[in-house]
Amino acid sequence: DQYFIPASCQKIITGLIAIKELGEDFKYTTTLEQPPANLGHSEDYKLCFSGDPTLTSQDVAELLLPLKGKKIQGSLKIDHSTYQTPEWSPHLMPEDI
Repeated sequence: DQYFIPASCQKIITGLIAIKELGEDFKYTTTLEQPPANLGHSEDYKLCFSGDPTLTSQDVAELLLPLKGKKIQGSLKIDHSTYQTPEWSPHLMPEDI
C-alpha cells in the first residue's frame, strides 16, 4: 500500500521496455519435450524453462502428467539454457564452489 522510490517507477520503465523489446503478444513457454517416436534409442525427456515468473510447482506437475506411471529409460533433464549466466558467482571463493 506504499510506494517506494525508485522501485515503483522502475517497474513502469521495466514493463515498457519489455513490451517494446518482446512485443505485446509475448508469452513465456515451459515445455516437456519428449523423444520423437521414430528414435527408439533416445529415451531422455527434457523440461525446458523460459524464465516465466508466474510458473508454479502445480504448472510443472501438470507438464509432467504424461510421464505419470511411466518408467523413464533415459533421463529427465532440466534445460536452463535460456539463461546465459555462469553456474557460480565469479565472487565466490574456490573452496565454496
